[in-house]
Amino acid sequence: DMQEAALAALEQGRKEEALALLERSIPLYPGFPGAYSAKAELLKQMGRNEESIQAFDQSLQLDLAQTDTWFNKADALDNLGRVEEAALCYLKSIDLGPGDSRVWCDLGHVLGKLQAKAEALACYEHAVRLKPDNLTAWFNKAGAESNAGCYEEAIHSFERFLALNPGP
Repeated sequence: DMQEAALAALEQGRKEEALALLERSIPLYPGFPGAYSAKAELLKQMGRNEESIQAFDQSLQLDLAQTDTWFNKADALDNLGRVEEAALCYLKSIDLGPGDSRVWCDLGHVLGKLQAKAEALACYEHAVRLKPDNLTAWFNKAGAESNAGCYEEAIHSFERFLALNPGP
């Protein structure tokens, strides 16, 4: 199976070979959105974000209800500095699966870039409610609270981050 061969090539660090195998497998599974999503994710890992967005779109044309595909497309858009589009994709991912802490955290990140500070902080607060051990959410929440002048809250959030991440 070409997809298994692509995964094996990827595990061995042969990304170009894995990509070629994924591209050859797509016509074999024309209605399978996962083939396009796998290609898109690999392209994103390779730093080829524009191409990855096209592949994510091809996957979404086959099935709009792919929470992870919306999330990964948002990440690629954010990598390109297209933060408003990224925010919309994160929101779509949340519409489909509101319980994913990492999506809320990443939405907070792009909202912060858009200077929507209160909304970003609300996203981080929601992220830590969903997953109290989300290190990134606690760290980002501390930063957002500090930026908002809520220093006591920021100290608490940063202490929580440190307690969860004692270091080496």
